[in-house]
Amino acid sequence: MIMSYWEKRFERMKALEMQKADICKADLKKIYEEALQKCLKDVESWYQRYADENGISYADSQKILNARELKAFKMDLREYRKLAKQENLSKEYQKMLDQASVRARLTKAQELLIKTQMYCERVAKAQEINIGDTLREVYEDSNYRAAYEIQRMKGKFETFSAVPETQIEKAINTHWAADGKDFSSRIWENKDKLVNTLRNEISRSLLLKEGTGPMAERISKQFNVSYHNAERLVETETAYVQESAMLDTYDRLGVDKYEIVATLDTRTSEICRHMDGKVFDKKGAKPGVTMPPFHCYCRSTTVPYIDGVTDEEEKGTRAARKNGTGKTVFVHGNLTYQKWFDKYVKPHVVEKERIDKK
Repeated sequence: MIMSYWEKRFERMKALEMQKADICKADLKKIYEEALQKCLKDVESWYQRYADENGISYADSQKILNARELKAFKMDLREYRKLAKQENLSKEYQKMLDQASVRARLTKAQELLIKTQMYCERVAKAQEINIGDTLREVYEDSNYRAAYEIQRMKGKFETFSAVPETQIEKAINTHWAADGKDFSSRIWENKDKLVNTLRNEISRSLLLKEGTGPMAERISKQFNVSYHNAERLVETETAYVQESAMLDTYDRLGVDKYEIVATLDTRTSEICRHMDGKVFDKKGAKPGVTMPPFHCYCRSTTVPYIDGVTDEEEKGTRAARKNGTGKTVFVHGNLTYQKWFDKYVKPHVVEKERIDKK
């Protein structure tokens, strides 16, 4: 199947938005790496205080901190509590820190686990902020770019109002997947998995008296698993939000149908090959069933299906049907997206920002 002009346009738009996911993933990788290095530094410091050359045993790790050690650790806890509140970390973690700060008996193992969990909590919070910002940018940008392309298809450029913040927030916080979870829930669920797995891996290392090397290796492996979960989340949520923005724009501009466009190469999944070229009613769109993403790392997208327009090729100035008359008119094919945005959208965005500042 030879891809049409408009299919190529919308496929490029999809790729452009997914580049934002790549930037987000790179930022998250740095966050994970920095957290891991700080965590490993704390593990090494902890070992230097409590272990001999053969490593500390599990039994030794369960021994109560003496008065001097407890006082020193509670100084760390005060700083952790302050950071947890400043950075708005999970209420559960803040409660755990509050409880630990008033306890007179804490074990060496609890000391290590509390410190380790701090890094997991901060990574999760950074994820929530970074991914949320990325999804907001993708949704808004996709709205405007889809509007530009649809107006080009129809041969008529006109005003397109600024995307309301409430619409953006609703889109990125929708529980769209089969499990009924939004992106934020998945982030904190991923964090809980990391914390629980680290607790088990640290306990295993202590039981085996493995020392800092093997324990560091176990911790590093679990941070890496958590990062790949976050990477998959960014890709999938970005794909959904981009498609959701497109369909919302179709609705605003009176497009009732859309066609599935799959990237056909050796990496294309069977479901995407099967869905490629199928046309659906916009009102029946269902993520994973009749609209992308159909799976994790899905590259499929949609293109507006407009009878008599969708499959036409543009040649310099493009032929278009004038609304209601059936006559052919021509619009300039060199009106770029940025020129369109500056003329038909920007005044409304500026006005919206002015009102928001009041």
